[in-house]
Amino acid sequence: MKEDLYKNPIFIFDFDNTLIKPEAKIIVKKKNGDIVLLQSHDYDQYIFDKDDIVDFREFETSNKYEIIKKTFSRLKLLYKFYSPTQILILSARQSPVEIFQFLLDQNLLNIKVSALGVPLGKNNGIYKANEIEEILNTKNIDYVEFYDDRNDCIKEVSKLKTKYKTCKFKIFQVIDSSYTVEI
Repeated sequence: MKEDLYKNPIFIFDFDNTLIKPEAKIIVKKKNGDIVLLQSHDYDQYIFDKDDIVDFREFETSNKYEIIKKTFSRLKLLYKFYSPTQILILSARQSPVEIFQFLLDQNLLNIKVSALGVPLGKNNGIYKANEIEEILNTKNIDYVEFYDDRNDCIKEVSKLKTKYKTCKFKIFQVIDSSYTVEI
């Protein structure tokens, strides 16, 4: 593997719409009583009103999903050849419980999971870039491979390339859960 050229790589995957495509819905309760059901990939595009009440309960607890084969296969390959401590699942979710359960169900043990609990309406990318930057500042990482479906995450993590010039970055965007593009 080309990554073997690096002494201390880290492989970072988003969870929803990168490793899995959740079937659960996010429930938005409007002030007038209407209810809007969103798929997780529609959440980024939805324009919320300030009085909307967002309920992630189904989304956070459902175990119904479709595995995204291309990125999941990459995760399994990396797990086979690298220490699980070199793999990180980095999610905007409030809780890591369902992610840990998914990894356990797939027999992928000891992978670090970070559920950032990104507040409603905030830029996930800034939170993820900050988490990665903290890793870069505390460990001697020389290679970062990052997978995410969201434009804001790709944009913010890409900015780290200019700040950490001695570290090689490969950034991949998962598009419509079907194919991956290197940025």
